[in-house]
This record gives sequence, structure tokens and C-alpha cells, in this order.
Amino acid sequence: MTRKNEIKIIEPKPYEKVGAAFVVSGWIPKKWLHQGTYTGLGFCLVDADCIEFSCGNLHVERKLFDAFRTRVWFTSPFQLNTFNAPFIAKGGGRIVIALDGKEKNQKFYLPIIVKGFENFEESEKAVNIQKTIGTRLEKIKSDLEDYYQELRKIGESRRQKDATFKEEDGRNNYADVSVGYEMLKLLDDNENESFENYLYSEEDKKEKELNEKYKDALDWRGPLLHGLIAKFDAFELRIHSNDHGKHFHVMHRGKGINARFSFPEIALISYVTGTTIGAKTTRKIQEFCRKPDIFFKLEKEFAKRS
Repeated sequence: MTRKNEIKIIEPKPYEKVGAAFVVSGWIPKKWLHQGTYTGLGFCLVDADCIEFSCGNLHVERKLFDAFRTRVWFTSPFQLNTFNAPFIAKGGGRIVIALDGKEKNQKFYLPIIVKGFENFEESEKAVNIQKTIGTRLEKIKSDLEDYYQELRKIGESRRQKDATFKEEDGRNNYADVSVGYEMLKLLDDNENESFENYLYSEEDKKEKELNEKYKDALDWRGPLLHGLIAKFDAFELRIHSNDHGKHFHVMHRGKGINARFSFPEIALISYVTGTTIGAKTTRKIQEFCRKPDIFFKLEKEFAKRS
């Protein structure tokens, strides 16, 4: 028996086969909806890998006697398209409609089977994968919340060290870019030279361990979540979670290099650490960053942050 504070779906039934166009309807608790309006019931279509490939809001119309009810009626049409097909095909047509209320615990997962994909694997494993989509998705999102919380602590530690270093040293912690050319050339030519740990080596180590701990959740969201944009040779292009303004970091952990570059100019701004890079290496970095695919990744990430 369905409680009054729970959602009740009338159609489609769990594991019912549907076509490209279908209707979802049922009763939704008013507590799930935003205060003062019967709109804002969120939904996402989720594939076998827990990827949310189509999301939006379902409209719930206001009725005359809804004020006297604990649940209200909703009905919403769905139309699948060719862009959805690769996600649906993963599980042989087995996907889940995830419905979300305004509170964190207000979730409902409706498993359905899309017609036309049944010729894909229809094994007991595929059935079990579909059954666990909801629980796996919730774990991934919970892990990401924990990841962000720990990452903020690491970012705060970096900021505190940065402030302390400036205060104790009596100068800006950016390296003097007027270092002699011969010294910079030596850095460019000697790839195997070892350097001491730099100011944020402890934080980098913690961030690396954190990324490994939550690897599955980070892989689910993609590489941009890590702040890692790309790698080339032994360098990494990163945008830190606590960064302000349009700049990114070029890092070489073996040499202790952490340089700031502007975007979209791709110009060397300053150094977080005392180890500098030479003109030859700077040009290589600029050429790499201006490649269309790399430049697009940087542009996309900054657009998300603006």
C-alpha cells in the first residue's frame, strides 16, 4: 500500500516496454513540490552506466481541490530522439526515469524498457544492472559531495600557506622572471634534474590521494571535474577549484613547476613556486594550449565557472 507521502506512478508500470513517445503519470506528494507552486518536479533519464543523458522538469497543474489533498495528479509526455539512442542501447533498452522532489531524500526511480533495443543482451546481468541504477547513482553523488568537501579543505590549506609565505618572506611569492637565460635554458635541457618539494607539495599529494579514493565518481563526471584539462610530456594543465579570474596552471611535479597562464591569451603571468620555465618551454606550452581541441576544453571549463 502506498503511503500518502510517497509518489505513486500509474503509467508506465515498472519494467513496462514503451515506445519513443510515452506518457508518465501518477500521484505526487505536495511536499515534493516547491512551496507555493505545483511545478519543479525534476526528472532525468539514466542509462545503465548511471549517466543522466536527458534532464528537465515535469509540469504539475494546479487543480481546484488540490488544497485539500496531500498528493496531486501529474501527467507528462516524453519524446525520445536519436541523440538518446546510444545511451538507451547500452543496457538493451533498459533505462530508469529518476524523479526528484525539492528535498534531498525525495527520489523515485522508475525502470522502463524502450522498444527496439531488445535485440541487445537480455541476460540476468542486464536486469540486475538496471535494478541497481538508482542506488549506484546515489552513491556516486554522495561520493562527489564528500570529494568536494575534502577538496575545499585542501584549497584552504593552499591559501593559508600562500598568505603565510608572503607575510614571512616579505615579498610576493612569484618568482622573478628576470632569471638569467642560461639558467632557464639549463632547466629546459635537463629533463632528469631533481628538485626539492615546493610550497604546496603536501597539498598536491593529498589531492592525488583524494582523486584516487574517489576515482569511480570522478570518472563518472569526466576529467574536467579533477581540474585536469590535459597532459603533454610531463606537464599538466589544471584549473584549481579555488582559482579566481581566467587563468590556469601548468605544472611539472618532478621539477616543482607551477606556472600561471592567462586565458584566452595563453600568456605566462607568474609563478606559484620558485622554479621557472624558459622561453623555449613557454612557446611549447603556448603552442599546445592553442591547439583547437585543447583551447576548446579550456574555453568550456571557464564558461562553466563564469
